[in-house]
Amino acid sequence: MFRWETSAAADKFHSPPHENEKLAMAKRHRRHATRVCFPEQDAPVRQLPAAGCRDKVRGMENGNSQLVARDLKRSFRMGPRRIEVLRGISMEVRRSEAVFLVGASGAGKTTLLYTLAGLERPEEGTVDFEGQRLYAGSSQTQAHIRNTQMGFVFQSYFLLPELTALENVMLPGMIGGRVMGDAAADSLRAVGLAERLQHLPAELSGGEQQRVAIARALVNDPAIVFADEPTGNLDSKTGEAIMDLLLSLARERKKTLLVVTHDPHLATLGDRQLHMADGVLTEG
Repeated sequence: MFRWETSAAADKFHSPPHENEKLAMAKRHRRHATRVCFPEQDAPVRQLPAAGCRDKVRGMENGNSQLVARDLKRSFRMGPRRIEVLRGISMEVRRSEAVFLVGASGAGKTTLLYTLAGLERPEEGTVDFEGQRLYAGSSQTQAHIRNTQMGFVFQSYFLLPELTALENVMLPGMIGGRVMGDAAADSLRAVGLAERLQHLPAELSGGEQQRVAIARALVNDPAIVFADEPTGNLDSKTGEAIMDLLLSLARERKKTLLVVTHDPHLATLGDRQLHMADGVLTEG
């Protein structure tokens, strides 16, 4: 289940008359679009005090750390059984670093990624991003951080089918109440889609759709990009080209990149590999 989170500014967004119909389509598909950024929590969890969101991280081992997780625990119920997915994971990611999370299917890679990105609250443990306690603030505060400081790329693209490539890339700005047509066009040109701005997703190949998703992830100039199996729906040649593009843009723009993949070859392209197995993280 998913919920739409936005601000009053976004609700007051005004488009030119000829764009009203397409904007209405986007609003009708809000729940679908929300999959990119704001999944509903599986179960209610006690909210920490909002003031904690401003607390500075204590005990950082590296002053250049951008993302710090401590003792993360997460489990799910399957009938009478409780499956422990994250078993007290601690880790740090430095600014402008490309880190790959590698492991077999079901190892907990995506759960860890979502927890680090503020999408899935841990049952125990903390996540600190840019010196702020990520889960301490209100849902609106968390949504604002995701919208303005984080970018997301997923295996299934999550493009709105009625919107053009350009309009899909404009969506993060629209959610934040900003008109970003020029920035969206520049972002699409950066991924090699200057001639595809007005194409619908159905008129694009899988590789081109993922390029649109990368452009959307970068359009708000985020500090960090989270990518969950970004090559999973692509053939090996296209997948490697997409990963090269994502890494190139991240390094050129000095963005931190955290990627989940089951492909050990692709993982060698990053700065560091972390291996997930049985809910435990090891570096290698």
